[in-house]
Amino acid sequence: ISNPNKTHQTIMSQEVSIIAPSDMEEGYQFDAQVDGKTFTVTVPRGGVRAGEEFTTVAPFAAEDEGNRFRFGLFECFTGDAQCVMGCLCSGCLLGQLLQRLKLSFYGVKTNDDQYENSCIIMTVAYGIALLLGLILIIATGAGFMIMYIYLLYLVVVLTLTRLHMRNLYSIPGQMFGDTPLDDFCYSFWCTCCTLLQLTRHTHDEKVYKYQYDSKTGLPQGAPEVV
Repeated sequence: ISNPNKTHQTIMSQEVSIIAPSDMEEGYQFDAQVDGKTFTVTVPRGGVRAGEEFTTVAPFAAEDEGNRFRFGLFECFTGDAQCVMGCLCSGCLLGQLLQRLKLSFYGVKTNDDQYENSCIIMTVAYGIALLLGLILIIATGAGFMIMYIYLLYLVVVLTLTRLHMRNLYSIPGQMFGDTPLDDFCYSFWCTCCTLLQLTRHTHDEKVYKYQYDSKTGLPQGAPEVV
C-alpha cells in the first residue's frame, strides 16, 4: 500500500493507493492495511497484475481527522432515507446506532450480548408509545403524557450515547465543556439534529448505503462502524 490521500475533511473515509501483491482477477477480495487498520479490498474491473497500482476507498478517516464530529449539527439534513428516519422515526434510528456501537437499549456499554436486541427494543418501544399515545389522545385527551415519558427516555439514552461517542472519539464538549450537561443540552434541544450527527459520524454513506430495515442501518457484511 502506498500514499494514502485524504479526501474532504468531513468524510470518514480516505482514498488509498494499492499495489497488487500478485495477479488477481476482477472481483477478487483480499485484506490490506492503512495506518495499522485492516480492511477488505475488491479488485476493480479488468483485474490487476502483480505490482500494478490502483486506487480504492478505505472505510475510515485519516488519522488526523479526530477531535470533532464529521458533520456540523445542522449539516445532516440531506433529505435521504437516513434523514427521514431521524426526523420521523427517531427511536428506530437510535436503536440502529446503539446496536452499531454495541450499547444496550439504555445507552450503556455492556460486557455481554445485551446490545444485540437494542434495535428491536427501541423500535418496539417507539411503536408502542406512538400507538398508545394516539389512542389515549383520541379517547381521553391524556395520551400526551405517554409521549412525554417516551421522549424523556429517548433524550436520556441519546445523552448517554453522545457522551459515550465523545469519549470514544476524544471529541471535546462545546457549550458546557466535557460534562454530561453538554450532551444533555444538545440531545434535549436538538434531538433529531444530534441523532443524525451521531449516526453520520459512524456511517459513511459513500462507502455503504443506509439500509432502513437493518438492525445497524448498514447492509449485510458491512463493518458495524464505517
